[in-house]
Amino acid sequence: MKILVVGRGTIGITYAYLLSKEHIVHVLEPKLQDQTPINITLFNEQLNLLKKEKYMPYYTEQYNAIYDLVIIAVNRMSVIKYINILKQQNCNCHLLILGNNYEGRKEIEKYYDNFTLGFPRNIGGGRVGKNKINAIVFSKGKIILEDMNNGDLDEHILKSLGATIRIEKRFSEWIKVHYLMQAISIGLFIDMKNKGLKYPNLFVLKRYIKAYRDGLQLCMKTGVRISNMWPEILLFLPWWIIGNVLKKMFADNTTQWMITEHYRHGYNEWIYAYYEILKKGKSNNLKMKNWSYYNKIIEKQQVNP
Repeated sequence: MKILVVGRGTIGITYAYLLSKEHIVHVLEPKLQDQTPINITLFNEQLNLLKKEKYMPYYTEQYNAIYDLVIIAVNRMSVIKYINILKQQNCNCHLLILGNNYEGRKEIEKYYDNFTLGFPRNIGGGRVGKNKINAIVFSKGKIILEDMNNGDLDEHILKSLGATIRIEKRFSEWIKVHYLMQAISIGLFIDMKNKGLKYPNLFVLKRYIKAYRDGLQLCMKTGVRISNMWPEILLFLPWWIIGNVLKKMFADNTTQWMITEHYRHGYNEWIYAYYEILKKGKSNNLKMKNWSYYNKIIEKQQVNP
C-alpha cells in the first residue's frame, strides 16, 4: 500500500516509521528543506528501551494520485490548513484525520467530505531537539475510529502500527469529552509546576476537578450523554476521592514523562484548546467560573515562560 503522512510531529513521524516496514510511505513537506535523518527511540509503558534507530523519511512536496490513504496527524490549529493544501494539489484520496478536535466532522465537512476521524491512543511522547523523537508504544494501544466512512480504510494498514482498532459509535461525543482533557491540561500543568509537579497537593487537584466539571457541563448542554461515559462519570464523585486517585496517577514516572513531553511540544495547542472551550462555554451561557480560574496563571506563564 502507498500512504502519505501529513505531520512531522511525534505521531506523524512515528507512524510513518512503523508503517514503512510494510508499506510505501511518504511524508508531506510543502517547503522541503531539512533532509536530516531522525533518531527514533521507542519505549514501552515502563520506559524500557524497545528500539533505537535512525529513520530517513521519504519526503514529498506534494500529493499525487498514487496514494491509497492519507493520514493527517497535525495539531488542532493546522488541520484545515493542510486539508486546503491537499485540495489545491487535487487530492481525492480518503483522509484519516487523527487528533483532538472539539467540533469533529462539523468543522471539516465544510472543506472535505471523504474522511474518517480517529484518535491515536497507541503512541505518546515528544521531540527532543530538532531531529530526535522519544516515543512510548503502548502494548495494548488502540486507534479509536468513528463509526462511519471506514469502508475506504484498509485495516491491514492500521494493524501495521501494532494497535488494535476500536470503533466508537459515539465518537462525536467521546472526542468532545476527551478534548477537555487537553484543554484544561495547560492550567493544571502550570499549577502543578508552581506547587510540585511530581506530587501535586489535593487543593491543586481540587481546582482541576472543578474546572473539568465546568467543561463537562458544556458538553452536556450541547448533547453529550455523560451518564454512561466511562471514566468521565467518576468526575462527579466527591473531589477528594478523585483527587487521591489522580495524585497516585501523577506520581507515576510514565505519566510524568508523558505530560512533560506534551507540555514541551504542545504548549500552543493546549493554549488554543483552553480558550476555545472557555469561549464556547460562555457562548452557551455558562459562567465557567472554575475553568476561568486558570486565566491569570496562564497569562503570567505566557509573559514569563
